[in-house]
Amino acid sequence: MLGSKLANCFLFFQQLQNDFCLQLRIVLFSRGHVLRTPLFFGPVLWVHYIAPVPDEPYEVCCWKKAKLHADCHVQVAKNFYSAPFTLRGQVLEVRITATAIELFYRQERVAVHVRQSSNQQGRYTTDGRHLPPSQKALLEHVPQRLREESQKIGPETAALVDRLFTLGNHPLRYLRRVQGLLRFARAVPIDRLEQAIRTCGQFGEDLPNCRTLEGLIASPLIPPAPVDPVVRKPNPYLRGSASEGVPHP
Repeated sequence: MLGSKLANCFLFFQQLQNDFCLQLRIVLFSRGHVLRTPLFFGPVLWVHYIAPVPDEPYEVCCWKKAKLHADCHVQVAKNFYSAPFTLRGQVLEVRITATAIELFYRQERVAVHVRQSSNQQGRYTTDGRHLPPSQKALLEHVPQRLREESQKIGPETAALVDRLFTLGNHPLRYLRRVQGLLRFARAVPIDRLEQAIRTCGQFGEDLPNCRTLEGLIASPLIPPAPVDPVVRKPNPYLRGSASEGVPHP
């Protein structure tokens, strides 16, 4: 019945409001509901019974449950988000919106993160306050110490170590590779190691492992062929300052 009234034409909003209220009263009366208050007679009366409009617009969301792993992260939409380490092993409720990830434990919000882009997978979003003191110290001191050690070897090695710590989806994802690279640097000539890393970069291998570098160091490295500089020859058909002193035919 209410749908049939949508085709009618109303000149004023009051006409639409009164007709809607009348049809709604008919529907409620047909279902056994009796209205004892003049709720639908004009906006002055019924507006006091309606809840105010919320300040923020409605946000579409979905809920799921996820277990907090030993590394203080839960997996949501193929990415990882941190939560307090005291809740490791507990099942958390996850509220997923278009822009945020909220984690709840026993109806209390324990963490909130900016949601990773949907085209990124395997990324870690970590809040340092969620980590235990031992793991926090590991994240803060170990990368800095290894970076300082790589800077003593050479610029190519330092740049490679920085990429391994920066481009990884977790700060310590390539920790073992970095440690192996620094141990490997003590057993090979530094100039050969620097040249091997530079050669890998020329072929698009930005994160080479020790096995690749060892193969390049053992094989003769072919230096790139020198490129002759471009020399501009006199052109009799040019005009202006570029053609000064050039005889015309």
